[in-house]
Amino acid sequence: MKVAIIGAGISGLACAYELERLGVNPVIFERRFTVGDFHQHTGAMLQISSRPISDQLQYIRDKFDITLLPLNKIEEIVMYSPRNKAVVRGAHLGYTFQRGQDETSMERQLWRFVKSKVNFNTHADYKVLAKEFDYVVVASGNHMISNDVGIWREAIVAFIKGAVILGDFNPRSMSIWVDTDFAKSGYGYMIPFDDKKATLGLVVPYATKKEMENYWNLFLKTIKLNNPIVETFEQDLTVGYCTTHVVDNMYFVGNAAGLLDPLLGYGIFAGLLSGIYAAIAIVQKKDYEKMIKPLVRTIDAFTAFRNYIDELDNKGIDRLIKFLKVPGIKHMIYNTNINVLQLGARLLRK
Repeated sequence: MKVAIIGAGISGLACAYELERLGVNPVIFERRFTVGDFHQHTGAMLQISSRPISDQLQYIRDKFDITLLPLNKIEEIVMYSPRNKAVVRGAHLGYTFQRGQDETSMERQLWRFVKSKVNFNTHADYKVLAKEFDYVVVASGNHMISNDVGIWREAIVAFIKGAVILGDFNPRSMSIWVDTDFAKSGYGYMIPFDDKKATLGLVVPYATKKEMENYWNLFLKTIKLNNPIVETFEQDLTVGYCTTHVVDNMYFVGNAAGLLDPLLGYGIFAGLLSGIYAAIAIVQKKDYEKMIKPLVRTIDAFTAFRNYIDELDNKGIDRLIKFLKVPGIKHMIYNTNINVLQLGARLLRK
């Protein structure tokens, strides 16, 4: 069986490792010169998005023999609106990860599991590969191929500006700022690497690069940032969904499959699982669409919340943060295994 994988990100590498475990050595194509994002930053995997799975890392370790080391376990999430602040604490709210080209990054950790060669600096033509290989897994990390084959539907386009800052931080805490003045219907965030360094970021939907600079400066002024900035980064983010995830002999995984949540832009767990599921579906002739259905339902739920947030002004955001401070509500959302994401989405749709 000949299998090609386009992309050596987390979805492509997870797929490659599972294929190898099932006895298939894939051919991997990566357009860049190495594995990992160009800029170092931190990412989060929140437990609330994977319920009823209570521990994502234990789940992939026990079921798929992939052991990933996080930066930290999240035990506190601090949420700010213009006039409110909510603090959530729990023994296990999720994990933070190093992203980029550092040896401890998630991409590099996954790469060490994979024995198959990665063909770097290679632009893979999916049309050619689809003829030369029995199967092609599209793990390109973007929507270009999905859009080209006609299965992509755009939901939101955002611009991200971020920085690595120095200071004194609680590495088990992450912060989120929601304010339409500097983020529109997006958000600001801070996720520490450790107790001395953190990623500070701002995600603004439908903002141009020129507008982003103004939003960024207002963000820094609003949160009263005085920390030294050691590096900055910028990138576009397009979020959408796919009408199908299998086209002929091509399987779409991760961001290329539209499995990036449209609320916060997170997709680590869905990226890992979709890559693994594609490998299993190919080798064991299983129904890939059925396998990823829970992941698609989660994205649908996030979409309902995204549509709700898009309609809020700052007064509405203040009310929302105030609601999340109610002890019973806060406990149910963050310190139980109730799938509040699906429950809340159903209520919002009604």
